[in-house]
Amino acid sequence: MQIRYKITPIYTVTVATIFLLLCVSVYFLSAQDREAQFRERLRARGIATYQLLSTEKVDVKLLRKLAQYPSAALRERSISFYDSLGNPWYANNDEGAEPVHISPERIRKVAATGELYFNLGQRDALAFKVGKNVVLIAAFDDDRITWLEKLRFILVLSFFVSVALVMVVGYFFSLQLVTSISRISTKVNHITSRDLSLRLDVGKNRDELEHLAETINGLLERLQHSFETQSRFIDNASHELSTPLAVILSQLEVAKQKSRSKEAYEQLVDSVYEDVSRLDVLVKSLLDLAKISGSQNGLELHAFRIDDLLMQLPADMRKINNSYKVKLVFEEFPEDEEHMKVYGNEALLFCAFHNIVHNACKYAPDHACIVKLTFVEDMIRIMVQDYGPGIEDADMPYIFQPFYRSINVNTTIQGTGLGLPLANNIIKLHNGNISVTTVKGAGTTFRIDIKQRN
Repeated sequence: MQIRYKITPIYTVTVATIFLLLCVSVYFLSAQDREAQFRERLRARGIATYQLLSTEKVDVKLLRKLAQYPSAALRERSISFYDSLGNPWYANNDEGAEPVHISPERIRKVAATGELYFNLGQRDALAFKVGKNVVLIAAFDDDRITWLEKLRFILVLSFFVSVALVMVVGYFFSLQLVTSISRISTKVNHITSRDLSLRLDVGKNRDELEHLAETINGLLERLQHSFETQSRFIDNASHELSTPLAVILSQLEVAKQKSRSKEAYEQLVDSVYEDVSRLDVLVKSLLDLAKISGSQNGLELHAFRIDDLLMQLPADMRKINNSYKVKLVFEEFPEDEEHMKVYGNEALLFCAFHNIVHNACKYAPDHACIVKLTFVEDMIRIMVQDYGPGIEDADMPYIFQPFYRSINVNTTIQGTGLGLPLANNIIKLHNGNISVTTVKGAGTTFRIDIKQRN
């Protein structure tokens, strides 16, 4: 549980620092606000006194009553008026208050800026300009000092209470977090390459840990699929490779047992040659399938025209079997030649089309197929259609699985069960999609959609 003890101090220090900055900010802004309020009180008292003194008849008793009025009372108030030359012409001090004086330098500064706020001992003083005169008033702000003391006490108390609360909440929060992480770690430790079926529990809180659990489950899903595919591939590959090798070995062992005629040896060589040829095709297909394991890294990619690639298919099929016929149907081409191009590996993509067309010609009774090229929005669509026996519904889910061959396939037709899986992987590697539609006894159509070059 070391994680819990690491999380709690970090969480506490972070939140405590935020609270401290917040408390300091509140205190600083509150002090500034109270200071501004007291400055306005001083200004109001100074202006009111100046206006009364500026009248022709000044009632001294009225001034004294104004000074004692509670809503406008200022403790230890001192007020003085100066003319433009800095000479005092009026002064009034509360009982016990020290008289205030202002230096000529400050008078000049007031004349230039309009007002000056400063401290005289523990009192706040405000000097401001009224007409050609300078009013100087100072007083002791009891309310602000008392209020700030209370505010300090409240903020300090709130800070320590908040820190204590944060420590408690942080402890339980980290305890819950570590418990969830420990639960995930324990479950993950029980997952091995031999058993990838286990999954993490995903709650309903939809928080970060739940998202992490979903991500791990997705990773496990992909790993399980990869391991199962690899295991199935290895089992099938070992079986497919061992069969022709066993046949070759058995034929050679039989031939070694006694001398045979020339015709018998020729038949043996032809049989072995046929098995070795089948083994050669199988090994090449396996190597091609391994080479395109789902990543474009290491492949040579460039832009090329899809119609030029398809036009090579008829001659390529005739090389395999002179009876194979491929009819190309190209619909209206786009005006921009760039829309006829795809970006990828030309050799691999030709291999994919070769395998699909070869299958179509091989299984069709007339050994013929139609290859149609169309352009749909930003997609290039290739349709490979034959009029063969079609594909059984039971076989459809497995046609792209390596080494799968239907039990209903004519045994005289040679194949490894790797052509369509290889083509499917190549199409996906080029960010394309392949789909199949079939009608029993009426033929099969493969549709390949590949994005145009951007």
